[in-house]
Amino acid sequence: MLDTRAVCQRLSFLTLLGGSDTALHRPCFVNHLPISGQNPTAADKPHGVLMNTAAAILVTAHLFATTAMVGLIWFVQVVHYPLFASVGVDGFAQYERLHQRATSFVVGPLMAVEGATAIWLAVAPPDGVSRPLALLALAILGVIHASTVLLQVPQHTALTDGYDATRVRRLVRTNWVRTVGWSVRGIIAAIIVVHVSTF
Repeated sequence: MLDTRAVCQRLSFLTLLGGSDTALHRPCFVNHLPISGQNPTAADKPHGVLMNTAAAILVTAHLFATTAMVGLIWFVQVVHYPLFASVGVDGFAQYERLHQRATSFVVGPLMAVEGATAIWLAVAPPDGVSRPLALLALAILGVIHASTVLLQVPQHTALTDGYDATRVRRLVRTNWVRTVGWSVRGIIAAIIVVHVSTF
């Protein structure tokens, strides 16, 4: 028997990514695919399609925000933090304050989207998403944020008073917690998208 719900969910996901003609998506309704030549009734229509489209939007937004943070944190780990030592003592305090202010405008929206979608996936996982996998991803995000608050923020705060080589080395070393954590989350986010798109 044709699993119309799975077909509709896949079409919804492919349509969102531009990989499917919306004309194919149009006849997918809640309980069945209407027979060719029949006009669907109002009762046939939109709830299943809307839910499938919402799931596609959710996992795509989660993947986008997470992978953006993966790229950003690797840049910070390999390039940005190590180059703190090259800024120089004079003016470093002002540099650090401007750095923190500018960085928040970049990471703030991404982290907000990532956090909201990660919670949503864990609390109400869409069809095809393993709740344990979503909970694991959320737990890793919790570790990342705990590391930020407990390890990285104190170093940045201290560096606003001036350059300190010991604190910069500590910042580079402890940031590996976030780098590894976000990398694992990027893999999980990709797996979730594959599961939803093939369910």
